[in-house]
Amino acid sequence: MANTRMSYVAATRQAVLIACAAVGMATFAAAQTTYTLKVSAVGVSVDDGTSYRGTAQVTSDPAGIDCRAELLGDLAPSGVCTTSFPAGTVVNLTAAPLFGGTFNGWTGACAGQELTCHVVMTMDREVATRTIAKTYTLTVRGTGNTFGQVRSVDLFARPSIACSIRGDQTSGTCVTEFPAGQMVWLGREEPVNSIARFIGWTGCGPLSDNSSCRMVMDGPKTVTAGWLAMQVTIGSGGGNGTGTVSGAKNKAGAGAFDCTISKAGASGACSEIWETEPPPRTITLSATPTGNSVFVGWSVGCLDGPCQLPPSNVPNEIVVPFQWNRLEIRAIFDVPTSLVSVFAAGSGSGGVTSNPERLDCVIAGGVPGSDCATLFPRGTATLTADPTGGSTFGGWTGACSGPQPTCALVIDADTHVTARFNAPRPAAELALALLGRLSLSPDEQRQLDRFGNADGTFNLGDLLALIARTGERLSPATTSALMQSQASGAIRRSDGRSQ
Repeated sequence: MANTRMSYVAATRQAVLIACAAVGMATFAAAQTTYTLKVSAVGVSVDDGTSYRGTAQVTSDPAGIDCRAELLGDLAPSGVCTTSFPAGTVVNLTAAPLFGGTFNGWTGACAGQELTCHVVMTMDREVATRTIAKTYTLTVRGTGNTFGQVRSVDLFARPSIACSIRGDQTSGTCVTEFPAGQMVWLGREEPVNSIARFIGWTGCGPLSDNSSCRMVMDGPKTVTAGWLAMQVTIGSGGGNGTGTVSGAKNKAGAGAFDCTISKAGASGACSEIWETEPPPRTITLSATPTGNSVFVGWSVGCLDGPCQLPPSNVPNEIVVPFQWNRLEIRAIFDVPTSLVSVFAAGSGSGGVTSNPERLDCVIAGGVPGSDCATLFPRGTATLTADPTGGSTFGGWTGACSGPQPTCALVIDADTHVTARFNAPRPAAELALALLGRLSLSPDEQRQLDRFGNADGTFNLGDLLALIARTGERLSPATTSALMQSQASGAIRRSDGRSQ
């Protein structure tokens, strides 16, 4: 019953339309026999945020209209979007949304949201579709080491890209939504006088070339563009020395290279990128060693292909031509070394150490060990002799001299020193010295005191400490004499006072 009623209503509506058309024909046939029907698209955003930027294919019955109704700015939609029909014709227009869009009704001579509308050609008519587009995100990213811009080439009334790039950093409109199915055309721009090399595009479609990137938005897209400028970076060549590398930057207001090199690496103003044309077209870098270092040489690495640097007549300078390369120039500083050898004299024992800590020489019974010769950086060092086991230090000969256990050594070539360690006196002799029957030099008394209680004098406590160290035994007569002298206060200290 319901279907019968709907059929009746549709038939009645069609009859009314035909009747109106007949009246229209009777009224206006004498003036005009055809009228123009034009189909377009609405491409605006409304207050609720809806954006009618979608595409619909509109066809007519009777045939004549076959129009791809989409927003193209000042350009007309594609296909047959305008044609003439006889006066009084009832034209049935049907819209089919494309690219996943949603049809949202008609405006103009048609109204409502049905996919099909009816237009009676009693005058020139114009209709427009409203299609909500499905959108995909286009993201522009950067690469390289310098700057440029990516912009939309087409100026249609649709979203646009205006993205500024510096290396991997971007700013501006670099991410936006485009209607599904839309062709997007991007171009690149470099600043005036830019000498950067465009690396190229990634993520573009088959119609792209070096200057432009084109793609159809059939899904989310990511496009990468970048520029590469000449970059010079100064690094350490791994030597043991230190120094600086300097050179004028051929770029107005950019200052100068001032890079400090050590074994650990490089610090300071050690890198620069050339983005615009600088006069002249070369950079001269100079290496200056510091301290007791010497400059050994340069090594060069080109990160973007082979490169050959021109020779320089100055050994510590390098001339860098202006090329499309990223260069790492490594300066090598080293410290010359000399062999320092320690020999032994005397029959005593002891050790010789150094500052800086490179030498740890052990001498036992007048024989030096295996660690008594090593390389030192040229400059200065301090050697210290330390007698052991009751021995006493008897002084230096060779590059060091004198009786003091510490020696300041100047190293400018292979050097040798001799340390004399005297074997310890027998405990019986030292006991006689305490009893006043044998004399000891002030220096020997000072050294013997160091092995005992180190109170500034050689006394009975120092002798007992030495006996405990060496395991010697005193004769009963000597022991008795020491005991009696101590009891009577006759044992004298090295300063002449009673013990």
